[in-house]
Amino acid sequence: MEQTLPKIKHKRHQRVKPNYVFILLSIFVICCIFLLGHKIVSSASKEPSYTKCYKSVQIQAGDSLWGIAQRYYSDEWGSVRTFMEEIKSLNGISNDGIHYGNYLAIPYYKE
Repeated sequence: MEQTLPKIKHKRHQRVKPNYVFILLSIFVICCIFLLGHKIVSSASKEPSYTKCYKSVQIQAGDSLWGIAQRYYSDEWGSVRTFMEEIKSLNGISNDGIHYGNYLAIPYYKE
């Protein structure tokens, strides 16, 4: 009877071992899938993020609203006209008339 006990334990040990290997392999595969999916999502969302900022510009002699808009324009605005309308709206200007010595708030984007 003493001889059969170790054989039973040995067989039980052999049965349990493949289950541990299967569980560990499953956890490894799930972790790999999760990490790969996270990498794909994070690389897809790395588009530049822009913050809208403002600077104050003093109007010089001979300046026009169109000229100032052209000077500070960047591609984020789409067109100089759109940018000029944004400057007018931001500064409460209803027409294109600006006056020497006054200040304008000029919006711009930075990363």
